[in-house]
Amino acid sequence: MPYRTGPEAGAPTRLVLCVACGRAVELWPKADDFRCPGCDRHQPALRPDAAAPLVTEAVTFQGSGYDQLVPFAQTLGITESCSQITVRSDGVLFDVTIDIDSGRARGVTMDAQTSGFPTITFTRESRDERKAKASGQTREVQTGDVAFDETIYIDTDVADEDVHVVLASPAVRAAMVELLGSFGSIRMLPSRVSLGGSPSPPECFDAASLGRWLRALRVVAGAPRPIAVKTVPRGIAERLAWAASIPIFPVGLPAFILSVAFVPPVLPFLGLAGAGIGVVIGLLAIAALRFVFRGRSSSHTDLMIARGLVFLGMPFVGAATAHWANALFDRSTERADTLVVAAVEWDEEDSDTEAVLRGGPADLGEIELRYEDDERAIRPGDTAVVWTKAGAFGFRWFTRDSVVTLRGTNRTVSE
Repeated sequence: MPYRTGPEAGAPTRLVLCVACGRAVELWPKADDFRCPGCDRHQPALRPDAAAPLVTEAVTFQGSGYDQLVPFAQTLGITESCSQITVRSDGVLFDVTIDIDSGRARGVTMDAQTSGFPTITFTRESRDERKAKASGQTREVQTGDVAFDETIYIDTDVADEDVHVVLASPAVRAAMVELLGSFGSIRMLPSRVSLGGSPSPPECFDAASLGRWLRALRVVAGAPRPIAVKTVPRGIAERLAWAASIPIFPVGLPAFILSVAFVPPVLPFLGLAGAGIGVVIGLLAIAALRFVFRGRSSSHTDLMIARGLVFLGMPFVGAATAHWANALFDRSTERADTLVVAAVEWDEEDSDTEAVLRGGPADLGEIELRYEDDERAIRPGDTAVVWTKAGAFGFRWFTRDSVVTLRGTNRTVSE
């Protein structure tokens, strides 16, 4: 049982790591200090500063031909080239890994192997995030530390009180500010704490910098964490908006492609009209989404993603809906018309011919169709039969593939 100042009823509410041995210790809400049951060290519940680690040692390493970590490895007694080093710092394991892309060392990743944190992402606050907060679009938990709150942006779905537990220690906040002066993000997860977006080489492989970052990450890895994490669910309107926005583009584009393949209109005006209607509906939806996605730390990015999907997808949804409805609700009879090939253009790469057909009824006009023509046999003057229906909206559409009869022969070529 950890030492605590005075008796207290109820159950422990937070977990901290011993600064010396890394042992997890449960604490009650009002406990100001404790004695570690593992190493018997007495210490405050909230770490006051980022003191240098007592013990830092290499546990294992992965040898490789990359020598960027050699200066840092030598400080740990490793003389070989390696792409990853696992280090134990005051009882906590850390992975320092070269970030390799297409055979090139482009940076470094650092991960603390620790558990129990809620999912939180910390980044340096951007101008867009400040504007989103000022407009009321987003809401970010504040710690009361003005310098921290103005510098660091907190993105999470967990309750404010749980974030306050994690950031209660001044040393943890100071370590985060230091790390985010070099890295792009700190991501707390239930199984680890990760640094992302490292500086570019050679700065990221400097032995002194890696040691400094490791010390700061050890402080962050030892931050208090709530034992029972509470998340704030999205509202019903926001969940419905997500459910409607996410599939618009992934569904709309294939639906449009399939409509062109199976129920293609003779003239493009139907698809253009449908796309135009889709744009209008999309713009109305985009305007309305700003009233749905608000009040969370991720609202500004959620809104941007949802608007992007709607903007890209609604023209395809509109055109596809027009094509399919025009065909599926069409009750007219099929009509066959014979037209004359007026001009041809052969594509050598695809071995097909694009033919211009004329001489049909006025509601067909001039048609351009592509035929599989390996032998380059189609010539001007050949005849082509096309099958169409009137369309539910009055736009004729092709019901089957057209066939060209080669002049002077019984041979035919199909689309």
